[in-house]
Amino acid sequence: MVLDCQEKRLGRREVAPAAQWAGSGLDRVRHQALQNRRREGARFGNENGDGYENGNGSGRSGSGSAAGWVRARHLRSSRDTAILSTMGESSAANQPCELCHGTGWMLVSEDGVEMVRRCACAERERRQRLLARAGIPPRYQHCTLEGFRLWHPPDADVDPSLRHAQRAVQKFVDLYPENPKQGLLLMGPVGTGKTHLAVAALQALALDKGVSGRFADFTALVLEIQMTFGSPGPRQEQILEPLVKADLLVLDELGAGKASPWVMDLLYYLVNTRYLERRATIFTTNFTDPTDSSPATFEPLADRVSRRIRSRLFEMCHKIELRGGDFRKFQFSHPQYEKNA
Repeated sequence: MVLDCQEKRLGRREVAPAAQWAGSGLDRVRHQALQNRRREGARFGNENGDGYENGNGSGRSGSGSAAGWVRARHLRSSRDTAILSTMGESSAANQPCELCHGTGWMLVSEDGVEMVRRCACAERERRQRLLARAGIPPRYQHCTLEGFRLWHPPDADVDPSLRHAQRAVQKFVDLYPENPKQGLLLMGPVGTGKTHLAVAALQALALDKGVSGRFADFTALVLEIQMTFGSPGPRQEQILEPLVKADLLVLDELGAGKASPWVMDLLYYLVNTRYLERRATIFTTNFTDPTDSSPATFEPLADRVSRRIRSRLFEMCHKIELRGGDFRKFQFSHPQYEKNA
């Protein structure tokens, strides 16, 4: 009879083994239990982790039935955990938080009043999502301030500018958002660690302080904007809006590509808007400012990005100059240095 039933449901002559159908049923139950757990936080509160009734992450019992909602979800989570456990799905990845049972909300009591508060695990997950949306290239996702290497070639000492740069970026992270200036301008030759430090600051602020940030490569941004002209793809506003609104923007390799006046006007809009709204921005560039000893062929940063943008960077950013050799060149072309690194 079981086989006949299966044959009718399949609608074909071949009959699926009973074990296969049993397995499919268990998979559906397991999937539903996992989906229940993932949905709990999403149905209560918003993406930023604000509270049910207000922005302080709390909700009183009896007002919107916040506590009753959380209590019911805790019971459901316990049931789903039991289902997963009996099915052998008891790995650490599937275990809910002991405080909120995977809902993202805790039941607490203050002065005899039952309330709900955002769980710390939900805040950690929110910050991980912020970091995932930052657009950091895989090449730089390992970058941390602690992992910045004060390297030097075998025949030279560590350049003091590298240690100074590391300390300055760490200070910027520690003081955020109360920094004297709104951002950093990391200047220096290739391979000195500018991008590493910029990304490290972005990651630290996202994970430690819940700051929403974005990473953008200047050359890729210029090309993306140029491709919007006369094409059915994303419009310029769609490209620039996330960069304008981010709490922290890392704009890498500033001035690396020659932009048309039209594109430069859009980039000026990006920088000037962040300047006016006092949003933190970290720039990296291989171009510097002229000095008395600069050769006649020297091309300063102002010539690459316009004097209007460079003028705003003076006020927006604390300038940090990095000197030294090319870390990539020594690491991958000098076997002796790679062996001793």
